[in-house]
Amino acid sequence: MRENENILSEDNLTIVLARAHRNVHGRISDILKARDIPVEQWRILSVLADGEGHTVGSLCDRAVMNFSALSKTIDRMVSRALVHRKQDETDHRRVLVYITQFGIELYASCKADMEQSESHLIGGLSETETSTLKTLLQRLV
Repeated sequence: MRENENILSEDNLTIVLARAHRNVHGRISDILKARDIPVEQWRILSVLADGEGHTVGSLCDRAVMNFSALSKTIDRMVSRALVHRKQDETDHRRVLVYITQFGIELYASCKADMEQSESHLIGGLSETETSTLKTLLQRLV
């Protein structure tokens, strides 16, 4: 039975994806720890770096977080002056989240290291394989 369990775990997509996630998350976390940025805050800064205001609902989807966790994280980021909230000028019922200048500077200071980490991660893949991997993962999502 043990031999079959091992075979199943090696071929089980869920386990392979979990291992990949742990590997990528660990690399990213190590880079960001030096700058005292949790991975979740990095994902939010990455979305907000476009300079546009985003609703919390939009950020949930794009930063891959649930609503309550995202709201608490944004509160912490507001306290750190990384982001700020502002009422939407066209629809006063909506509140938008924006990156601050300090958030932009922190994001920029990490970006090169994050890109280098991604390059290292996919270094053994061809451009075609990288493109295929991204396409397949997006289809799974």
